[in-house]
Amino acid sequence: MALLLSVIPGAFFLWLLYKFGRFIFRRLFFKKLVAKHTRARDTKPVLAMATALENNEQASFYDLADSATQADLRALVARGDVADHEGRIAVFRGYARNNPKNAKGQYLYGVYLIRKAWDARGGGYADTVSESARQDFASYLDDAQEVLQRAIELDPTLADAYAELLIVYKGQSSKHEAAKLFDEASKRFPTHIEIHHNMVTLLDERWLGRADEAIEFARKHSNNDSTGTLASLIPIAHFEKWVGSDTSITEFFKDKPVRKEIKEAFKRFKSSPQTQENETGRLNALQFFALAFDIVYDTRSGRKAFKLMKGRYSNSAWKMWKNPEEKFVRAKWQTSY
Repeated sequence: MALLLSVIPGAFFLWLLYKFGRFIFRRLFFKKLVAKHTRARDTKPVLAMATALENNEQASFYDLADSATQADLRALVARGDVADHEGRIAVFRGYARNNPKNAKGQYLYGVYLIRKAWDARGGGYADTVSESARQDFASYLDDAQEVLQRAIELDPTLADAYAELLIVYKGQSSKHEAAKLFDEASKRFPTHIEIHHNMVTLLDERWLGRADEAIEFARKHSNNDSTGTLASLIPIAHFEKWVGSDTSITEFFKDKPVRKEIKEAFKRFKSSPQTQENETGRLNALQFFALAFDIVYDTRSGRKAFKLMKGRYSNSAWKMWKNPEEKFVRAKWQTSY
């Protein structure tokens, strides 16, 4: 016992020294550590496609995209490489036109057009959008609708094309068309996270829904899904509701029923099957869970969410902050104290 009592103070001092040293290290090398924790961790085909796009090597990109899996194309989109860079319009439009029977080519071009539409519109409320921006927005979305519908006709198993087309209908204020598409998509892909995620967003009252329609939709599909996959909709729906509220984010998520519902959803979701079809949607959902836990200082649950990410990052939940990568890393570190 005497030996134990003599060892404890020394061990405690070493522990404090370790914590202090780690704190100083993080302070000194914060920018480098943020870059390390948020860098893209993609497969070789994804990195090769990204390099071809960056260098505007169109022929090389076409060959790589033709042989890419749908998971690789999703990863390319998720890392932001379907974006507006010099010469990029020729790549995606050319790929679609040169491959009229290739569903992946139509899908990528449709995603590109959606990004162009939202860039033209801007992120402000409807009454802040100029008439010329509104016209460009509508034109890009009309083209995206045509291209994505063609992709679905060519390959009805292309789940991501349905998910992106829902974004088009949101921008076009076409709730009826969105509902028809969702009914078809949910029969083919009953637990596809991003199809359901995009429908949650569309049904928020800031867009095409009524009060609480999005959260009701999320609860219904979460409760009806025995796999636990669609429990991912719960935090997403609550964040959508918060954005449209006048409540501070801390006050909103510290509400006891909200905290309880998100925590129970996470228990169901963390044991859901990890499929290639839902790889991107699952990662995005974990970001929302982790952010919710960070807001209410639930470090134990946050630690579990970050562990399930396996070191990967997406800005899906964190982009509402000025520096999403820094917010992500600070939240991740908070769970390790």
